[in-house]
Amino acid sequence: LGATTTPPVVTEAPSTAPSPLCVVPKPEWLGDDYCDGGPYNTLECDFDRGDCDQFNADYPDCNVPDPQLVGDGYCDDKFRDVPVYNVPECGFDGGDCANSDTPLGPME
Repeated sequence: LGATTTPPVVTEAPSTAPSPLCVVPKPEWLGDDYCDGGPYNTLECDFDRGDCDQFNADYPDCNVPDPQLVGDGYCDDKFRDVPVYNVPECGFDGGDCANSDTPLGPME
């Protein structure tokens, strides 16, 4: 009988996603102390591995592409011509926009 060879063990790098249902373009952004919006701020991704917990507590119904823009001192009125920041659910951009007619720019 010939010698038995053992096939090499192939291992994949562990995923940083908290669940196999968490599918995001950049898994390394999960849990990086920055609240990323969109698919990162979901139950499947453990709300960006906890990075969005405070944002979600402050604005539970606010779904924006970049949560860091809410309450940053500038009135971020629209995203791709659609009002998403300056809406009641987001506290009118975290208070940065006085109302829907406020132009984009720093609040005085």
